[in-house]
Amino acid sequence: MLKRSIIIIAILLVFFASICDMNASLNIRLRMTGEYDSNTFNLSEYDFNRFKDNMAFGYIEASDDFKQRVDLRLSSPLSMKTINITPFAQSSFTNFMMNNDKNSWNILAGANTNWGQLTLNGAYGYYPENYLRRYIDSDGSLANEKFEYQKMLWRLNSAYRYNNYIIPLLYGKYEYYHYNQYFTEYDGPAITAGLGWRFLTKTINADFMYYYRTYTPTSDDETIQYMIDNIKDGSYESNIYEAKLRTKRYYNKYSDYRFYTNLKFEDRYFQSRIPLAIDPYHTNRNDQISTMNIGSDLWIARGLRLNFDFMYRLRNSSSADDRVKRDKDFDKYQISTMLEYNFDIFK
Repeated sequence: MLKRSIIIIAILLVFFASICDMNASLNIRLRMTGEYDSNTFNLSEYDFNRFKDNMAFGYIEASDDFKQRVDLRLSSPLSMKTINITPFAQSSFTNFMMNNDKNSWNILAGANTNWGQLTLNGAYGYYPENYLRRYIDSDGSLANEKFEYQKMLWRLNSAYRYNNYIIPLLYGKYEYYHYNQYFTEYDGPAITAGLGWRFLTKTINADFMYYYRTYTPTSDDETIQYMIDNIKDGSYESNIYEAKLRTKRYYNKYSDYRFYTNLKFEDRYFQSRIPLAIDPYHTNRNDQISTMNIGSDLWIARGLRLNFDFMYRLRNSSSADDRVKRDKDFDKYQISTMLEYNFDIFK
């Protein structure tokens, strides 16, 4: 992991050396986060009881876990007459204290652009290691194999500030999932489109968003595509509603601070038309996923910010097959503390 980190950081430095002129400043943002996750593998109550009684999930070291994450971001503002462009590149590394198989890293690079009242942000991300849990392999061997994937992401979002009360928001994201050799029937694209509104007042800022998301597994392999069409179809469509509320930044002689809350609800409909007896975990299934965050930011020194966050997530599944609700319902909470240091060089 250390060798990989050094290589990635070196690539980022070369990237910025190639795009920044000698008069440009380089901003460095370093974040260190500690987080407790009450349900690392998103186990249902039924699965948790089986794990606790040593009846299943022998590969899980602990159902809850503590993880540490380090994020390094480099950016450099460039001005071209009326347009300000800030290219950036960042990398994140996450380490789980007990369940080391879930350790991961990713890279994100892009640019934030301001042109008058218009803000336009674009990014590309690569997420090579995403391990969820283990499932029975689709080849019929009855072996518990890792259900994991790598993901590529393209994202574009914009805002136009006509005034403090009329700020329309647009959002678009394209992701492509590549699962490991045991579960290639889940390979495919996910597309998310969003539309929203932002309000700015003297005391609070608010974002309200609606997203429509589709996920469609597909394969160039005829055998795998036959499986998707006739045995297991994980495609779905989602309606997602999100509200973000953030207070203004308060000042006193000791520190600056603000509070926030985020609410998100996803209504996910699986699209499988395969008979229920053949594809019980996708056919006629509906998931409702609710997520709530509350937290605060505290600026304790120049360029130094402390964040406290609490997140709660609940998934309720419904299906004509009772096993789906038994196995897929779960809830969890996460408590995290993040320290961020932000500074400029070559200024």
